[in-house]
Amino acid sequence: MRPSSEEPHAGDAHARPSSRFPVVALVSVPLLVWIAFVIRAAIHVEGARVWTLADDAMISMRYAANLAAGDGLVFNPGDAPVEGITNPLWAVAMAGIHAVVARGSPACLCVSLLGVLLLLTNLGVCVGIARRLAPDVPQRVVDLMTVAAVGLCYPLAFWTLRGFEVGAIALVVDSLVLLALRVDGSAGAASPASRWGAMLLGVVAVLLRMDAAVACTVVGAWCLWRSRRQRSVGWIGLAIAGGIAIGLLALTAWRLSYYGELLPNTYALKVAHVPWEARLGRGLFMSAVIILRSLGPWLLLAAAGAWAVADRSRRLLPCAVFFGQLAYSCHVGGDVWERMGFANRFLAVGLCPLLVVAAIHVAEHVAGTKRRRATPALRGVLVAIGAAAVAAAALLYVEALPSPVSLDGTGIAVSHVCMALVLAGIAAMATSRWLAGGIARAMPMLRQRAILGLALILAVNGVPWWHWATQNFHGHEWDRVVLLMAAEVDASTDPDAVVAVTTAGTIPYFTERRYVDLLGKVDPVIANTKPQLGRFVPGHDKWDLGWSIDRYRPDVIVRMPSESGAAERRDAMRGRCVSGLNGFHYLRDSPLVTAAGWTSVAELDALR
Repeated sequence: MRPSSEEPHAGDAHARPSSRFPVVALVSVPLLVWIAFVIRAAIHVEGARVWTLADDAMISMRYAANLAAGDGLVFNPGDAPVEGITNPLWAVAMAGIHAVVARGSPACLCVSLLGVLLLLTNLGVCVGIARRLAPDVPQRVVDLMTVAAVGLCYPLAFWTLRGFEVGAIALVVDSLVLLALRVDGSAGAASPASRWGAMLLGVVAVLLRMDAAVACTVVGAWCLWRSRRQRSVGWIGLAIAGGIAIGLLALTAWRLSYYGELLPNTYALKVAHVPWEARLGRGLFMSAVIILRSLGPWLLLAAAGAWAVADRSRRLLPCAVFFGQLAYSCHVGGDVWERMGFANRFLAVGLCPLLVVAAIHVAEHVAGTKRRRATPALRGVLVAIGAAAVAAAALLYVEALPSPVSLDGTGIAVSHVCMALVLAGIAAMATSRWLAGGIARAMPMLRQRAILGLALILAVNGVPWWHWATQNFHGHEWDRVVLLMAAEVDASTDPDAVVAVTTAGTIPYFTERRYVDLLGKVDPVIANTKPQLGRFVPGHDKWDLGWSIDRYRPDVIVRMPSESGAAERRDAMRGRCVSGLNGFHYLRDSPLVTAAGWTSVAELDALR
């Protein structure tokens, strides 16, 4: 029978917590970074500091505000309910915030601070996973590398602090991974609390977002497969499966009774009349670009970390979670925001377990613990992969493909230095034991070797954090433009006006009007039409201006779809709308449109 992982490992006498490296002190660094991220997210508009979230997250905030106000989980109070969100439980949590604090900037700030709490909790869970997977490595080294890798993971921090449910789902999935590893390493049967906990986590994951079932299914499948060696872990897999089933049944029953549909409207928007090969082709291409730009080093380190132990199956679980999310991202065609150059929302959910395995591998080299010797074949494969990554990255950086982020000359230099550090570190650890040993002899002290591991981890995250430090987060200036648009709508229209938008989050949330989404997130007719573009762009390739204008007769149109043609716009308006500045169009002679709104146009025009 296997020894319980609750008992100290025979070779782990040096793994006791050290007062020099308490986890609290380590966690304080990413915590301060997250708080700084939230503080810097404030936007100065007309002398006031305003907090907002990403536009897609603001759609959920509008639903949440309406729910807190007693109007139901709807986009427009009084209209027939349409499920234009995919995160019902997260929207309910946002509604709870609106029940306590005022709508607007205070509520947005509280959602971001809730994201900080989720990131902090998830970091503790990831430290627990790392300790379970590396009992032979000094605990302080494992903690240091895990906190650096997970705590400074830019994609997870960005998506969470910008108001998405990503951080909550990642916490649930990582908690399932930790629970599975704990039960797998124990000698006795899984306790009832563990089984009920696994089931509850499965239910919560599905209610947060229906496709979170993918990551939970991967963990459950691993538990069932692992039950060949440890029977008790199989009960955890069954509990997870039961939780997923209960969550899906409850969510579907509620959706049918409330919205009258089996699936969210956003599902039809992204899938209806879209060939599967178009989704898969874009998903594969975007995933390849993200891997080459940012995730490649993590994948190499995680692969080497999984190889480094005799019992690889335990380290395969975290890797399998990430690859499950990668497969799902390819299946749905990715997200629309890959142009920012880092992991999208789907990949970010499964990124932490992968980072833990990579961090463990770095910790093993820093601590000099015994590892499985790499075979010549493995070394050759790693060298070939590294060479291919260098060649592909070089093509990307010389603009063979357009760069997703704006970097000045210094930023480009930083990106090249980071790439060089990453490749040099991986080469030292994975392909040359002699070089790694030479570095260790040159820096015999643990603290000095830890500097090398931290340099490697920081180099992987260097480019996006450099962009944040010099230019703030991706989309910060656009958020200011959208807030000014909201001020324009508020000043130039009566509260009873109907407004059509393509950015259906921030503007509708900050101005309480009746809104029409020209891109179909809350319009089933648009969602079920054929895409208008020759390429697949998730959630942004469907519109019918004639239908929207004829059906809803908006008093104001704020920016028509950017890729709609001039003739299409002219035919849709049919002389009924007057063109304004900055993409605004006003219904001719509408009594609900005033002239007072032109006060902010000069500043808005200067920004655009």
